[in-house]
Amino acid sequence: MSPELTDLARRAVACEGWRWMPGMAGLDPLGVPFRVALAHSGGAIVVAGAALMPAYPDALARMVPDFDDAATLGCLLALVREAYGDPALYVRLSDTTRQSDGVRAWEVLGWLDSSRSPDGRGGSWRGWGYASEAEALVAALEAAPA
Repeated sequence: MSPELTDLARRAVACEGWRWMPGMAGLDPLGVPFRVALAHSGGAIVVAGAALMPAYPDALARMVPDFDDAATLGCLLALVREAYGDPALYVRLSDTTRQSDGVRAWEVLGWLDSSRSPDGRGGSWRGWGYASEAEALVAALEAAPA
């Protein structure tokens, strides 16, 4: 995983709405890949190679999700939807480009009722201009109302 994705993964894990979910892939501090088989309040059971092993909360705190993995991105989308209380929230590659570098940008779109929106007025939630799907979703999780 690239250093940029590793930094993004650390940002995700630091979010209030973050939790490990079954199916997510990740890397331990030594770079060993694993997949979460079962997540619970006391940690998780992970699969690394052919071994099932417990991952306690202190160990999980040092692990990062692998955003190169499609299932992990799907779980991140589920966490963002849960954080906003919007099962229809979605991420897409925008039709427009960022003016700074001419690259097509990712955006997150959804609807917030007045009780969930940061300004208390409701309306659409939109984050735009992100370089990747993972970056757009992490930014949305970071901005989620508490």
